[in-house]
Amino acid sequence: MGRRACRDRIRRLTGCPEAGILDVPDVVTHQGEPLHVDCVIGVEWLRVVRDLAGRWYVGESLSETDDIECWECCGPDLGVALSFW
Repeated sequence: MGRRACRDRIRRLTGCPEAGILDVPDVVTHQGEPLHVDCVIGVEWLRVVRDLAGRWYVGESLSETDDIECWECCGPDLGVALSFW
């Protein structure tokens, strides 16, 4: 699936016309531990990231940087992660 098709699917799932795939920032953490991620989805202020093991996390960008701090691990189901929106 191409980037545009992914973006369109994410927008349909969230109902947010601005939702889309973002660049991976230098730092992503969960409970203070670094995550190695390969995908970042932005839905307004919410950030949904996928780690290299295929687990989805939910968090937000830190205001002073583009770093993402995650507060919830949702497992392998993107739908669960997007339900936070």
